[in-house]
Amino acid sequence: MRLVTYRATVEAPARLGVIEGESVVDVEALGIAFGEDFPAPCWS
Repeated sequence: MRLVTYRATVEAPARLGVIEGESVVDVEALGIAFGEDFPAPCWS
C-alpha cells in the first residue's frame, strides 16, 4: 500500500489517498462509504 497526499485542484486542501493501480482512492471517502468516522484534523 502506498499512501499519497494529493489535491483535486491547486486551491483545494491536501487529502490523504491510497494508490490503487493507476488511481488514487480518497481515504476519507472510502471510510465514509463503509460507515467509519474520522477525527477532525488538529489544524481545523
